[in-house]
Amino acid sequence: MKKRIAIGVSDFREMLTGAYYYVDKTLFIKDILEDGSKVILLPRPRRFGKTLNMSMLNYFLEKSATDNSSLFENLAISQHSDCMDKQGQYPVIYLTFKDLKHNTWEVTYDSLVPEKIYHAFVLGLLVGLRPDYEIKSNREGGYGRYDVMVIPRDTSKAGLIIEFRSVDPEEVKDLEQIAQLALQQIEAKEYQQELFERGIHKIIKLGIVFRGKEVLVKAGH
Repeated sequence: MKKRIAIGVSDFREMLTGAYYYVDKTLFIKDILEDGSKVILLPRPRRFGKTLNMSMLNYFLEKSATDNSSLFENLAISQHSDCMDKQGQYPVIYLTFKDLKHNTWEVTYDSLVPEKIYHAFVLGLLVGLRPDYEIKSNREGGYGRYDVMVIPRDTSKAGLIIEFRSVDPEEVKDLEQIAQLALQQIEAKEYQQELFERGIHKIIKLGIVFRGKEVLVKAGH
């Protein structure tokens, strides 16, 4: 298959498994592991691969039910056994701001903080489903970006797609309507495509709306 130059691809797995050219930057992982700082700030201009590098670190460090070690075979980092001993050994919280395109900090903060907090909370609850299920969060899937997908390893069981919404208590009264919009997005973006491709045809779709301490969950099929 003819390789292409990746434009707009920021997921490390997609970059390596797709037909894309990849400049091996995996020794960046070694730099991070050997840095020793409590906090590392990595400022870069736009389009310099920040999200791709963070995705690479996530796939390398995260302790997950999926074995990601094969992604790093034949790359520079694989020549450093002390680093490879750390592969897949850590819990990781991965947040990306690349899709936030508001003009002011106030609007950005309001759109980011509540939904991300609820998102992380739900992910924490779902961790107990491993190793029977694979938990995927906020990545490109099918024809768009789902919030959370729960993928059963037994394809006879139901998969789960979750779309979150966080609303302002002062502005939104009808949570049912917002939950329905979340379900409609799942359908419109065809998030279920990834499950179909894995042979999973029982699918539960959830629209979850948060308003302060209030939560409404609406299921679709």
